[in-house]
Amino acid sequence: MKSNPPIIIKLGGSVITNKRRPLSTRKRVIKRLGLEIKKFLQNNPDEKIILVHGGGSFGHPLAKKFIDERGYFDDDAFVRIIHVMRELNQIVCKILIDVGLQVYPIQTSCVFRYERGGLVFLSQNLLEEALNRNLTPLLHGDIVICDSGYTILSGDTIVAYLAKSFGSKRVFFVTDVSGIFLDFEKKKIIRKISIGSIKSKIRSHLPEIPSILEYGVFDVTGGIRTKLVEFTKYGQPGLIITILNGLKPGNLYKSLSGHRLGTRIIVV
Repeated sequence: MKSNPPIIIKLGGSVITNKRRPLSTRKRVIKRLGLEIKKFLQNNPDEKIILVHGGGSFGHPLAKKFIDERGYFDDDAFVRIIHVMRELNQIVCKILIDVGLQVYPIQTSCVFRYERGGLVFLSQNLLEEALNRNLTPLLHGDIVICDSGYTILSGDTIVAYLAKSFGSKRVFFVTDVSGIFLDFEKKKIIRKISIGSIKSKIRSHLPEIPSILEYGVFDVTGGIRTKLVEFTKYGQPGLIITILNGLKPGNLYKSLSGHRLGTRIIVV
């Protein structure tokens, strides 16, 4: 691509939905985040953005139900999880379009699959064309086809994979907390983490990095640990990942504009 590599933003399910209420959405929050993204793009016309959103109270409870009852995902699980995630995607997409973003929704299960060699991205050219047309691609966590049947593809994995594929230098995880907590009780946040490319090194340190993200609500995609591990696989040196609180007005715009908020993870 001739233009700057795209910024990738993950709108976490904990922000766009209320995870404690099935099939709930936070429409005002989605609208505000959309306006913050629009303001940034208006002030930075050379920048491109790819959006990914999580499953929140739509995808996660249904996926957990099938795992608890059957221990695997069958055809019925596949079509039902796709359906509920499309419902959420349509809500998010409409709100973002209504605030003025040129959003191009792309169904994840149609462009990604797992094969024996790992995750396969079937339509990178499609996203490149969308970005060249100044559209904002919108993907989401989903269930996808794999060699053994079906599996969950988390939004975190999509973000990490896209960051590598497009050579992105900045990734933002918009969550319902202010970063990764060193001390949960004292609300002490880790401001900066450097990670290398060795997955085992990260895993060995994960017990030392508790996060408020992992308290209280089940997450089928693994929470903060998945974010860190995925970027040991796909993260390229020089990538800066920011975990920030999207429930606080202005945080996303400020962070996109260069203010150091939340936790910054530097891939070295």
